[in-house]
Amino acid sequence: MRKYDRLRHFVRDRIPDVPIVRRYISGKMEKMVLATLIPESEVHFGEQDLRNKEEILSRYQGKLGRHLEKTEAELEEALRSCVRYQGMDALELDRIRKDMRFCRIAYGYLPGEYVAFSLEQRNEAERRSYVSDQQRRMYRYKMNDILAANIFIDKSKTYKHYKQYYLRHVIGIRKPADFKQFHQFVSTHEEFVLKNALDSLGKSVSLVKRADLGDEHKFFNACIRKGIHVLEERIEQSRELSAFNESSVNTVRVITVKTRQGIVVPYCILRMGRKGAFVDNSGNGGVIACIDYATGKLKTEGYDEKGNVYSAHPDTEMPFKGTQLPEWDKLQALSEEVAQKTKKINMVGWDFAHTPKGWVMVEGNDSPHIIAQQMILGGLKKTMDELLNQMS
Repeated sequence: MRKYDRLRHFVRDRIPDVPIVRRYISGKMEKMVLATLIPESEVHFGEQDLRNKEEILSRYQGKLGRHLEKTEAELEEALRSCVRYQGMDALELDRIRKDMRFCRIAYGYLPGEYVAFSLEQRNEAERRSYVSDQQRRMYRYKMNDILAANIFIDKSKTYKHYKQYYLRHVIGIRKPADFKQFHQFVSTHEEFVLKNALDSLGKSVSLVKRADLGDEHKFFNACIRKGIHVLEERIEQSRELSAFNESSVNTVRVITVKTRQGIVVPYCILRMGRKGAFVDNSGNGGVIACIDYATGKLKTEGYDEKGNVYSAHPDTEMPFKGTQLPEWDKLQALSEEVAQKTKKINMVGWDFAHTPKGWVMVEGNDSPHIIAQQMILGGLKKTMDELLNQMS
């Protein structure tokens, strides 16, 4: 976690809970997002011709060049890994590079989203039908109170607020005085999951075995020097979910939105790891499939972010489309119950795992990525706009 991110969390945690202050900060954050994008007229001009895109990229290099530079490494990785681009000649790949850069400053798409949504095959109207990374941020600032959202930014705070839904032992460590509870925790668990409390996308998740811990004081101090950490008792996954992949805890992501008509779920997917992997994120090589929220059945094939499509899990041959997930009515009730407990936060992405005890909460996210379902079923921009209009 970068020093800037830790500082931002620290500052937000101490801003007074005053409505006008919250509105002011959200407004400033929206303007910061818009400042990374070119005007609508330029977008339309650029979409008419590749030469127009080249001209726009040249003209905005000074103002927006730093945003393009941040995604350059991801751009090259996307070209190397996506199966659609294999075998393309250098001229066509160069065209796609330029289009990727244009889509970053025109719509806010990251290279991974460009690949996932097959944007090289989309016209302007189709590109506008998807929710980009920058547009996702806009929905966050419009739907959620940015200060109240600190409860999800810091996973140790999430646990304290939703403890009854975790059904496992979890602690947070952030200062030297926390060593006592750290020692008690590791003394009672042969292995545990370690996470940086401020990270996302599974970036810092690891499985730690007590036998490999070494000097407890050194391990503890190394953790708190890098920021707040969460230690969790490892989830015992149910037989039904282990059938997809036993090395990872395969989770259901449910996005809930509170509207005047009640809780609405516009997005629901199953995330599965690959053989030997501990995390299930598609960004880490995992596979995803969309779920019919009304029934709990998988309604699509499985996909990964490299462009591969699978009728069954590539390692276990567990079929996707039509497979029923267990105790679905209980997950629906759980999703809607936890959503009602969020104050001033209308949109949350919840991760749930199924265990022999039933469904348990893994974590919540006030700014959930919505790449996977859009990659499979198409853009959600119209749906998200409608939900924003239905909010109180």
